[in-house]
Amino acid sequence: MQTRGYAFFSQLDEGSEQMQLLAMEQADLSKKPLYQDSEGLALRFDGASFIRDAQELHHFYPNLSPAIRSALVFHRCGWFRTGEYLKSMLFEAMASRFTFARATVEELNWGNSKVTLKLDDGTAIVADKVIICAGQYSQALLQRIDINLPIAYESHSKVVLPDLSRSLSGMPFSFYADTFELNFNAEELAAEPALAGLQGQALPGHFHVRENWSDVLGEPSVQALWTYDCEPMDEPHPYYPDGSVTHTGIYTKMPDNLPCIGTLVSGKIYINSALSGFGYMFSQQASELIARHCMDDGDVPTIFDPLRSIDTIGDSLSPHRRGQM
Repeated sequence: MQTRGYAFFSQLDEGSEQMQLLAMEQADLSKKPLYQDSEGLALRFDGASFIRDAQELHHFYPNLSPAIRSALVFHRCGWFRTGEYLKSMLFEAMASRFTFARATVEELNWGNSKVTLKLDDGTAIVADKVIICAGQYSQALLQRIDINLPIAYESHSKVVLPDLSRSLSGMPFSFYADTFELNFNAEELAAEPALAGLQGQALPGHFHVRENWSDVLGEPSVQALWTYDCEPMDEPHPYYPDGSVTHTGIYTKMPDNLPCIGTLVSGKIYINSALSGFGYMFSQQASELIARHCMDDGDVPTIFDPLRSIDTIGDSLSPHRRGQM
């Protein structure tokens, strides 16, 4: 695991002001410190730092564009190899003698004191309590109990590009927060006609990139993802640079980008889903929250309530909650 943090960068006064408001909001939510300077930046492992001194900023991140004027750095986050993480979870489950079933849930019933899941292979699982952690299949499973949550599914693609200069070596997971335009010359448009649809448009920010550990290209590389289209789609955008490798995954999310963690049927059925772009980062804490909650050993923050007001969700949308983040 790499714990370099997440950093949002802006070259605009407006972008800096938005990031400062976001920093204050997150500090209030997390009850973690918000630092307003860069002193000791490299040694901070909790809270967030908001830096508006360009000279200090470029001292710590020398590969940044000179145009960058401010940064918001969240310290207690990072990234890791998800494949290795999933294998370790599987081995832990096997060592703990978990029971695995490969089947589709056809019915989910609760009556008396038990919950029953009837599977398409003819078997049934009976339990005191059930936690729905079905990811992109959550909505279909919820329909079995006549609950409809506004969970949406988005297809997100990432691209791996060569980085022979190692420009991101030692950098946090980096986000460019400002909106911008892409302008292509006639030669570029002739070579890649699909680019015409992006020509001259005002495009959303939050292009994000990090150093890539994988040897998929056989050379130093970076991994980038830019959520410029937040509508659900069947196929990724057709344009990717030559020499790149792409991957596509499904994001399961609520309209406000906050997860669903909590009670669906009191004392019997719970949910831990819609973790949006925070899945692997947040999965351990989310699992701890729901496990304690269903064992009556703790409460889940009300902002994660799966049955929270739809009207409130609609009013809460803002630019920094679109797409992944």
